[in-house]
Amino acid sequence: MYNPCQLLTKELVLELVDSGNRYFVQQCYPRGDQYQPEKKGVILTHYVYYESAMHHFDALKNDLIRIVYDAYDLVQRSLLMAAAAQPEGLAVYSSVFMFRSWEPPKDLSYKMKRYLNKKTKFRFTSGLDVTPYMHLGEMYIRFTKGLETTKIQLAELERI
Repeated sequence: MYNPCQLLTKELVLELVDSGNRYFVQQCYPRGDQYQPEKKGVILTHYVYYESAMHHFDALKNDLIRIVYDAYDLVQRSLLMAAAAQPEGLAVYSSVFMFRSWEPPKDLSYKMKRYLNKKTKFRFTSGLDVTPYMHLGEMYIRFTKGLETTKIQLAELERI
């Protein structure tokens, strides 16, 4: 399982809050388990608006560790900072990617080509924009050529 997200740090939390992100949604993150098997993967996704955070939170009905933190609340901010300190037994990630520009790993490139050839009219050629993004704590890949776009969840792409 490919994991492009970076570990959450106190510095990153402060940077996100300083840039206007007030709400953080916590959820299970199985992709984070693979790099540190003795730890449970958790991811926090940042939001500017309460409504966006609650939409994400409501989509996590079966996630037993789902929480919405309000970074402007001092008690909740201290809990958020405690999570950013990487507590024992947890690997806490942010939805922020580790890269500025993205080059997919070779095995993922191969699967993207297979997916495009079998399921779409796109071809893995120049002019095709391939963009990873996070939505509700899950990574997706968007393929765009001209005005046409298609997307696939990374977990589905990895099963190809």
